[in-house]
Amino acid sequence: MAERHEDMKQRIREARASIEHKHRLASLQVGSEFSANPSEQQRQLEALRVLDAALDSLTAEDRVDFSGLNFHAYHPDTPPMAGGGGGGPAAVATMGDGVGYVSDDGCLHVVADRHTLRDVLLALDMDRARVLTRVTMFWLRRVRDLTPALTKLLGVQNVWCDTRTEQNSQNFVIWAGYVLEQRHDVEVAVARRRFTFSLLVHSDSSSPMIDFSAKSSILQARWVRSDCPPKQLVEFLVSDGSMLADQAAAAVQVGLQEEHALLEQIRSAFGAKHVVRVCGAASDGSAVLEGARRLLENAEAIKGSGVDLRGASLAIDDCYEVWGSGHS
Repeated sequence: MAERHEDMKQRIREARASIEHKHRLASLQVGSEFSANPSEQQRQLEALRVLDAALDSLTAEDRVDFSGLNFHAYHPDTPPMAGGGGGGPAAVATMGDGVGYVSDDGCLHVVADRHTLRDVLLALDMDRARVLTRVTMFWLRRVRDLTPALTKLLGVQNVWCDTRTEQNSQNFVIWAGYVLEQRHDVEVAVARRRFTFSLLVHSDSSSPMIDFSAKSSILQARWVRSDCPPKQLVEFLVSDGSMLADQAAAAVQVGLQEEHALLEQIRSAFGAKHVVRVCGAASDGSAVLEGARRLLENAEAIKGSGVDLRGASLAIDDCYEVWGSGHS
């Protein structure tokens, strides 16, 4: 099963790359972000074949040029969920009818139906797609340009923002520019401090301006309409709260290093391709680590019983109580 899964992943990857190159697309995504089972992988491969054939069928007389644009193709059996793709429920409803749409970031969303796809491609609003793509790329470039300077100024490990929507990118750019305009005041206040944690900047209006979880190495700075004053962030960075956040982040980093070493030992013991841990949002990961240690301790017995995990990908999950329950 693992070999088949990897083979299908490779075939999907190669098909996507071939279509991107042949038709000069900026990017091509197919189906859901993650393909969890062979059936979904097969549907993705079929969708790519239909899309490739439809693009090949277009001639110079059709006067359609998709170069530099982003595509997202869906199999007819797995159309996008409501709210996905940045087009809203109405746009997703049109997908259910086999009609494509241009999302707010300029991406072209189409259902790879072999009977209708060619007509759908010809009906897409290409002018809208190109304008929105250029606007989206402008904001993404500004995010990339401002992030290094902001990271250095604030003395944190990294500064991240959610760029899945143009609005999030805009909010970050406006806020980052506001902070950098006050560079001198920030430098004087922070006084070359260097922190272990990182900043995650986003636009969740239901969250506090600054939030920190002791279970995470990320200081979540939540900006609403980019209106969190730099002074408020600086006050946190020079406060006792910042010191506690830094200590917690350092402890998390040490724990992560130990965890990575343990998972690597398991991978080596079983000859697995990957070993990862999966924890719920409220989990501190201790149950997973406990299970991982037991797995390593019993590696020889497991292999001796005829279980061959070579080349497999293992996920140690704390959502199911299987250890000690009699289940394998």
